[in-house]
Amino acid sequence: MKETTLPRPHTARAPLIILATYLAFFTWALWPWIRVASFGEPSGHWSNIEDHWLVAWIIAWVGRIATVAPWHLFDVPINHPVPAQLAAIEHFLSTSLFVAPVLAATGNAVLAANVAAIASYPLAAFAMNRLLVEVGASAAVAWLGGAAFAFGPECVPGNVLVLKYPIVYLPLVALCLSRLRSRPDARRALWLFVSLVLALLSSYYLAVLVLFAGGLWGACELTRRAPHRARYALLAVAATLAASLVLVAVSIPYLRRPEAVASAQTISNVRMVLNLLVAESRAVLVGQLQLYIAALAALLLLWRAPAGTLARRGALIAALGFAMMLGPQQIAYGHAVTLPFALLAATPAAFFRYPFRFSIVWGFGVTLLFAAVLDAAARLLGRAGTMIAVVVGLLTVGGLVQRVAGTGTNDFFPIREPVYAAVRDAIRADGSDGPLLELPYDRGRIHEGRGYVPSVEMQSMLGWTIHRQPLVVGYVDFPPPHRRWIDQAIARLPAGNAVDDLAGMTRLKWLLLHPREEWDRPAARDKLMHLTGLTSVLSTNGWDLLRVDRPIRHPEWYDGVLAGERRGLTILGTPIRKLEPAEAKALVWGGVPDRLEAGQFGVHKVSIVNQGTATWPSAARKGTNLVRYQVRWWRLGVPPTSKNAVRTRRYLLPHDLSPGEREDLLAWFAAPSTPGAYLVEVKIVQGNQSAFDGPENVAVRGIVTVTPRRPDRKPRPRAAVPAPAADEGELPSK
Repeated sequence: MKETTLPRPHTARAPLIILATYLAFFTWALWPWIRVASFGEPSGHWSNIEDHWLVAWIIAWVGRIATVAPWHLFDVPINHPVPAQLAAIEHFLSTSLFVAPVLAATGNAVLAANVAAIASYPLAAFAMNRLLVEVGASAAVAWLGGAAFAFGPECVPGNVLVLKYPIVYLPLVALCLSRLRSRPDARRALWLFVSLVLALLSSYYLAVLVLFAGGLWGACELTRRAPHRARYALLAVAATLAASLVLVAVSIPYLRRPEAVASAQTISNVRMVLNLLVAESRAVLVGQLQLYIAALAALLLLWRAPAGTLARRGALIAALGFAMMLGPQQIAYGHAVTLPFALLAATPAAFFRYPFRFSIVWGFGVTLLFAAVLDAAARLLGRAGTMIAVVVGLLTVGGLVQRVAGTGTNDFFPIREPVYAAVRDAIRADGSDGPLLELPYDRGRIHEGRGYVPSVEMQSMLGWTIHRQPLVVGYVDFPPPHRRWIDQAIARLPAGNAVDDLAGMTRLKWLLLHPREEWDRPAARDKLMHLTGLTSVLSTNGWDLLRVDRPIRHPEWYDGVLAGERRGLTILGTPIRKLEPAEAKALVWGGVPDRLEAGQFGVHKVSIVNQGTATWPSAARKGTNLVRYQVRWWRLGVPPTSKNAVRTRRYLLPHDLSPGEREDLLAWFAAPSTPGAYLVEVKIVQGNQSAFDGPENVAVRGIVTVTPRRPDRKPRPRAAVPAPAADEGELPSK
């Protein structure tokens, strides 16, 4: 059905008054959040809390660098020295610029992120209000519809993760499209272009959502009975293409990532989607009453009044938004059914891993349906209908207000930790800027009195917002190639050669040690404090800052890491090639475990020496000529040949090994599942046809007794040893 020209509403005269009422209302509704905005946010949102911390860190980096050196936007100081690490996360550029003055005035990244998140609520309400007014809704319905929309999907309880998909841009872009349709001229096309640029540069997820919802709204506008349809279409397409070009220009480092050429693994679950749509779920998307009211909009689909327009557009957007939430395909009666989301895999939006994020679009459509029913009641029943609409709207919004404050406070405690300011001052006084590593390198854990505490890596990133030293590590969605070897070196601490490896790869200059009670192995902290070449420059409240003054054994590694992954080279810059006999000479000594349980693993110290004339290539994620250590098992009494081996596993070395260099490591021994006595060998190999079979090569052999596995055995705790870097799978024995 073609839509008629929309009426010009009389309420369009007072936008500033409406905005003021929203500011007052949301100041009251969000006051519990505003009170803790300098260090926390409401708790209760269903997502990973570490993602919330990451948002604050991104705001801190982009809000500062975009106003100082925007050409270095993606060169965040994490995973040092690899550049363009922000290309593996997000940039929130338009949002960060919005709160850059707050960041500059306070230096508080959490406060800046909270200001942006809190401000998004009244702005989203105001944008939806203006859209409803533009379509023709009454003043009361438009106000209530705006308030309900602001408390939509992912926004209750309040949280800074709303900055990943600021919903204000959905009604804003729709409003610009409607006004462009009413008067298709260059000025209104420019407004559409500006709103699209702000939306597309707010986040990559939001860019997809806005283009999807905006495309649906723009198509609906095309059906309106108004003059200059072709001119409208031309200007709308031109503004969208121009804004998309701006996005592409800003995102060149993002598009150059190796991961960008392949579709990301889509994470979709129907049960999760359905749980998100009911009031009992952890994340209340919209008020339950709002859903019931919106369902009545089916009665208005054929009505030609503004309520009918809202109903038709809301039904279209909500239905397609829900269909996209279900992911690329679902199983129905044993058959895979392809769904609209699958189309994204063939576009640059293939990075969109979480289809349920389309709940933002679904919530936009539901709000339109909700407003359609309220507006129809107000117009059909007169003053009584208006009163009913107001009461129902207030009940809906009131129910959402009760939940927006959450169940408590998520404390971004590193932002209040005084040690980071002390570290900043100590490093300035020392005059030795350089990469910093915060230890212990622990995962997130449940802490008594604090609930879930994010990983030390995330704590370190928030600490960076204060001390500003480059970080050796840092969370990104797609870790750089060298991170595997960084993590292995960290796991080998407090060994001195592990510190040397970190210094060679990253020019590590500072170690910041948490208080002793936070360490699973306090003895490791004690050893670091007394390790030769580490100098204490700060000790406060149980924290210690150590300067790394050890000589760098492999200065060439830094250049290799900085250059990134290159064809034919390891990440440390060693050519990956078949070694000659004179180059393939290895000495391995040490021992093997005395006994292991069936199917379990153990570790034992072995030493490896490169007695050849060339550096062994090992530090690479793939390659047919990588040097590894091999652990092979034979039944005791069976001739130890490759054909008779029960199990063969190969593991990469901690790094490339230079001629004459020795490496002490904890070798992994994965026991067979059958109990018995086994002869075990540890030797160096290269590729599938080893070059290390000459008489100069020495391997370690020993007998291991594999005992039956205890039925009451508890899961093994996480081992404090480096995990194998690659090639863990069992190899076929010949």
